[in-house]
Amino acid sequence: MNELRNKISKSFDGAKIAPNKSKEMYKTNLSYTVTEDGSLADIKASGNNELFNNETVSSFKRANENITWKPAEKDGKPVRYRMRIPLTMSFE
Repeated sequence: MNELRNKISKSFDGAKIAPNKSKEMYKTNLSYTVTEDGSLADIKASGNNELFNNETVSSFKRANENITWKPAEKDGKPVRYRMRIPLTMSFE
């Protein structure tokens, strides 16, 4: 998870958020589904700043380009699994 957070952070374009001159902190919960074939679906961010949520989703997609996840298993068979990552970023 830490590696994923680092990839999201590196691909995040803070200029799209346009923070004020004061220090700003943004929080969101990123949720997504890993499907049976290891692809991602239903990627959403739910926080109180729409611009931050949108850039979080875009960054997550860029961080996962050309990556196939290992799906969860139940009784030895791959199954869909919902994941959630809380994210907080500060801007000055």
